Amino acid sequence: MGDDPLSKFSQKGLLCFWNEDDFVLQNSISGNGYIGLEGTWLEGNRQVTIVNVYSPFDLEGKRALWLELKNLKALSSNSRWCATWDFNAIRRRRERIGVNNVSQGGREMEDFNQFIKDLELINVPLVRKKYTCFQPNGKEKSHIDRVLISRDWLETWHSCTQCVLNRNVFLSL
Repeated sequence: MGDDPLSKFSQKGLLCFWNEDDFVLQNSISGNGYIGLEGTWLEGNRQVTIVNVYSPFDLEGKRALWLELKNLKALSSNSRWCATWDFNAIRRRRERIGVNNVSQGGREMEDFNQFIKDLELINVPLVRKKYTCFQPNGKEKSHIDRVLISRDWLETWHSCTQCVLNRNVFLSL
């Protein structure tokens, strides 16, 4: 990654970018499967932590990531937390259709729900669509991408929603 100024904000396919007129970075943290940004949201001068997640596919890898994020949050002085992106896990069976995932099934859901509870995070509701990941065959769908926020984040920004955009949204930019 060399001298690329963006390299410290990318981790195994994750990239974080922001508008410096809205957010001032004070600290960046990264680990296997995440990049975290700590800083000041300028409107209202609010301290926030935003963690961009790309979770492993295997349950042990997910558990290790969830434990690392739990420890990270415990050490954070920021009460406004947002963990977002691809957790590669569902909270309920109805969040996955057409995918045979018998090997992990209920245990993974229990562990993921416990992770959310332990971090005292709130799952931001989806609008427009039920699923965030679609296979080209149209038969496999999952809700594995999500936005999880702290109560203080929600009390600061009351009307948080997660909107699923059309797949080709970036292709049209």
